[in-house]
Amino acid sequence: MDRVKGVYLAGPLDGGSQQDIPGLSTFKGIVLGIIPWALVACVLAFIVGAAFWAVGSFSGNSQHSGSGKKTLVISLVAALLVGAAAVMVGWFNDRGKAVADPASSAATAVYATLDR
Repeated sequence: MDRVKGVYLAGPLDGGSQQDIPGLSTFKGIVLGIIPWALVACVLAFIVGAAFWAVGSFSGNSQHSGSGKKTLVISLVAALLVGAAAVMVGWFNDRGKAVADPASSAATAVYATLDR
């Protein structure tokens, strides 16, 4: 973890501990190990889609050409999602931490009215 001015910055996979959630370290290892393989699968799907598109367009087969184009788009979107997954999880984690707890907000409002 990074320390900036007395504040610890945690990533999306840094929360919890082995005592809180059994098997958490194993889960983190699996998730971090799947990401490179998913990107390799996306690259392979991109290559297969490009081959389908090329063969379909050269042979005049519009169905193969269309399926190749669709495979290219799906593999690109999947690669973007896999690559950006950690950033998206971290962003949503930060937004979730920024949301105030409704119970503490209500208590603060009650104490503010009582102090008047």
